[in-house]
Amino acid sequence: MHKVAFFLGELDAADIHWFLNVGHTAKLPKDSVLIQCGTPIKALYILLEGRLVVRGEGPENPLIASLGVGEIVGELSFLDHRPPSATVAAFEDAEVLAIPRYELEEKLISDEGFASRFYRAIGVLLASRLRKTVSHLGHPQNPPLTPEELGQGLDDHLMETIGIAEGWFDFIMKKLHDESDDHWDQRMEVERQKRKRKTAGEPQNDNGKMGVT
Repeated sequence: MHKVAFFLGELDAADIHWFLNVGHTAKLPKDSVLIQCGTPIKALYILLEGRLVVRGEGPENPLIASLGVGEIVGELSFLDHRPPSATVAAFEDAEVLAIPRYELEEKLISDEGFASRFYRAIGVLLASRLRKTVSHLGHPQNPPLTPEELGQGLDDHLMETIGIAEGWFDFIMKKLHDESDDHWDQRMEVERQKRKRKTAGEPQNDNGKMGVT
C-alpha cells in the first residue's frame, strides 16, 4: 500500500474529510472500464478493493501495469489536462472512491493550504513511481517490487509518513463502512503534527510527546 501511503501521508485531517464529503464510492464489476483511453477523466480515484489493469491501445492491448488496493488512478490526466493514454479496467470485482474532477479543481483554486499539500503529495507519489521505473530499466522481465523492496532506502521521515498514511487509508475504509470511532481522525492528525514538529526540530516534552502549539 506504499503508493497511497506516499499520497495520503502529506494530507491533514481536514483534507481527508473533504475527500470523504465530496467523493463517492463506485462498484466495478470484473472487466468493466474505469478509464477509457482518449476519453477525458471525470474524477481522481483511490482503489479501495479489488485489482485493476492498465492496458495500452493496439491490436493486442498490451498490459502496462496491474494496480492493487490503495493505488491512485487518473492523477497524470488530472495534472496535465490531457486525455489518458491507456485504458484502466477491473481485473476482478473492485471498488473505488471517486473524487469529482470539477470539485477538486475548485478546491485547489480556493484553498491554498490544501493545494500545497495535494501537489506535494502527488509529487512524492510520482517520484516513487519514477524510481520504480528506473530500477527496472534494462530488466523488463523483473517482477514488480515488493512492499519491502519499495521501502528500502527510505529515510525515517518518509517511513513515518507511510505509517500515518496507511492509518488514514484505514480511517477512510472504516468511515465508508460506518465502522470508524469518533476520535480516529483526531489521533491521526496528532501523529501528523508530531511528525511535522519532529522534522522541524522542535523539542519534545518530558513524556516524549511533542509540545502543543
